[in-house]
Amino acid sequence: MNSNVDSKTKDRLTALVVSGAFFVMFLLGSAVLNWVAIQPTLNARKAKSWVQTPCKILEMKYESHSGSSSRSSKGSAGYKPVVRFEYTYQGNNYESGQFWLDQALVNTYKEIRTLISAYEVGKEYSCYVDPNEPSQAVLKRGLYHSPIKIWVLGSIFPIVGAIGTVAGIVAFFKIK
Repeated sequence: MNSNVDSKTKDRLTALVVSGAFFVMFLLGSAVLNWVAIQPTLNARKAKSWVQTPCKILEMKYESHSGSSSRSSKGSAGYKPVVRFEYTYQGNNYESGQFWLDQALVNTYKEIRTLISAYEVGKEYSCYVDPNEPSQAVLKRGLYHSPIKIWVLGSIFPIVGAIGTVAGIVAFFKIK
């Protein structure tokens, strides 16, 4: 009888440990989802109300990355647009180096050449200024990567973690 209780106790403990591991997966997955999908998407929505302002391109080039420690492209290879532009907003002069809201890498050489060739140094274009923080401006208001793709990939770990957590809790209570 004692070994039967020990077996049940071990099974319940195993169910709790498995449930806890999946809960950690859920928490970490949710944090990553927030980092790579939720916050950038919210920022892109806010940027739709940013003020279109004339700006002058001071520098436009690209950098090649074989791997990066940047937030949205960790471990990725690709090309990053490097831009510097000046603009005046409400009588104050500013400079920005932000092409779009995320710091994503462009996948191919052809894409980066097409992207940067649309801008000529010394010419005026439109940029978008955050009226609440005028020192923040971008040339393009959106995100480089598709938000749908980011959301789908970013949701995998939280979903698996939530399912595993619930399954572990159910298993814990079913063991009698």
